[in-house]
Amino acid sequence: MDVASWMNRAPVVTSPDETLRTALLKMQLEELDSLPVVMSGFLVGMVTKASILDSLQGGHPGALLDDPALTGNVITCMLPAPVVCRPTDSLSAVGLMLSVMDLGQLPVVRTDHSLMGIVERETVFAE
Repeated sequence: MDVASWMNRAPVVTSPDETLRTALLKMQLEELDSLPVVMSGFLVGMVTKASILDSLQGGHPGALLDDPALTGNVITCMLPAPVVCRPTDSLSAVGLMLSVMDLGQLPVVRTDHSLMGIVERETVFAE
């Protein structure tokens, strides 16, 4: 079985210019720990809840949405060149990657690095 059959084809994404506050709100609303960072349809990075919280004064979520650090852009906290998978990768290989790297999701990209979707840990391990 390949990833293309199991991926979410409409993932929640952010852009490098979006504010950290907006990205964090998306993660909270969708119960996600990370978001793909996309520009013109191409994956340029990943941003995690942890990286945003680390950027806050003291690194804790107290008075979170009022923190001035959240007015910064996603590009300041994103991880460029994230680990990805291809739509033809096997579900078992992706499961191993998710386990070994302790990730909640992996972006699925085409050879040109345009984002096709996301494969989520719970989807892989439910199979």
